[in-house]
Amino acid sequence: MAWKGLVIVAALAVASWPQVAKAIRLVPEPANPRLGQSVTISVRDTRYPYICFWFRGNAFDKNRMIFQVELGRVVAKRGGFTGRESLGKDCSLVIQNLQPSDNGEFYLIVQEGRLGQTQRWSDALVHLQVS
Repeated sequence: MAWKGLVIVAALAVASWPQVAKAIRLVPEPANPRLGQSVTISVRDTRYPYICFWFRGNAFDKNRMIFQVELGRVVAKRGGFTGRESLGKDCSLVIQNLQPSDNGEFYLIVQEGRLGQTQRWSDALVHLQVS
């Protein structure tokens, strides 16, 4: 009966995974950032961001998570956090003193909506090219 328990655990894990409802846009500002500069990856086409997860790479990976935001406050930092990242307006990601290691993809998952009202999950991916 070990399989039965394993199947139940797997089903619970999948059920707790964020369900993504619609795509949003991420816009780097400036569009062509340079080494040593700062960049803000702005979140567009979302309203009332409630919970946000920022990741280095193109997937939900706790080891590459930069930080988790709830109600406009960073509540957790993980392996993708270098100390140069901070939270901007509406869950935007600000990276200071850009380094070659910042080249690549950044992934955002956001729960949007007001407390007590319908909320939905959205996600977006952006490729950052630092010159």
